[in-house]
Amino acid sequence: MKRDEGVVFAVRRVEADYHKPAHYDDQLEVTTEVETVTGARLVVRQTVERGGEVLFTALVTIVAIAETGAPARLPAAFRRNLH
Repeated sequence: MKRDEGVVFAVRRVEADYHKPAHYDDQLEVTTEVETVTGARLVVRQTVERGGEVLFTALVTIVAIAETGAPARLPAAFRRNLH
């Protein structure tokens, strides 16, 4: 998107909860679900599980910015692909 649209992403906010520890060599499953999409913001919920047991959850707010650092709109094609 940077090359084609001049837009990059920045993480604006993370709300994270660590429920249980993971261990070396654990097989983990990471799930990301779109919560909200607006013109310039994307909010996703991430969950990390081991064998169906939730280890970590997070709500991540990602914003679109122009290469100059100014706020930018998410490209329309990108927003459509999230629904």
